[in-house]
Amino acid sequence: MNQNKPTIIQLSIAVLVCVLSFGCFHTSGHSGGDCEKSFRKANDFFNKYYMTGNSALLDSSLHIIDEEIHFCSRYKVRMGNMAIRIFILQKKGERGLRFVDSLDANTFSKIYQKDIYRDVFIAMDAEKTGNLEKRDLAYQHSLDEISNYVTLHPENKEAIADLFYLKIKLEDQEKVVSEIKRYMVSSAIKDSVFWEGLMNTVRSIPQ
Repeated sequence: MNQNKPTIIQLSIAVLVCVLSFGCFHTSGHSGGDCEKSFRKANDFFNKYYMTGNSALLDSSLHIIDEEIHFCSRYKVRMGNMAIRIFILQKKGERGLRFVDSLDANTFSKIYQKDIYRDVFIAMDAEKTGNLEKRDLAYQHSLDEISNYVTLHPENKEAIADLFYLKIKLEDQEKVVSEIKRYMVSSAIKDSVFWEGLMNTVRSIPQ
């Protein structure tokens, strides 16, 4: 299996909306304007990384998030999502795992999402050490969680997309596309644009 394949989280960045949903609370000491300024600055560093490839910009963005995330409830969703992206881009599985573990499961918008993030970081570290069995077990655990969710929510497009994006980590590209075609025949979702977009995205993933 190609170790350079994008993770499910990287793929979701391109096609899905932010999926974290943190609990809101008021914390004194930071005004709304301060939080907005901090978020914009972190986001600017993050976007400049994609333009320049300068990894130091990710560290700058993460530093701001570390300093501000617990004081800026309005921006906690976006800051948390950005932090997870950064950990993945930096391939910092252990640190990313600690971050995800610091969040309650009920702060995510879907019950399987915390497990997915945990498994991605576990798989990342396992791949670094050459433990491919542990890596594949982590991905399979996430697949099982999402499959159970999709069974209960068969019209949830985001969960279905997550399911097939993760499958590409364990199965051949064309096999996954074939599975999508079979799935869409029996699905209540009759949105051809969604299905075509899903298959095209799967096809674009390097093998």
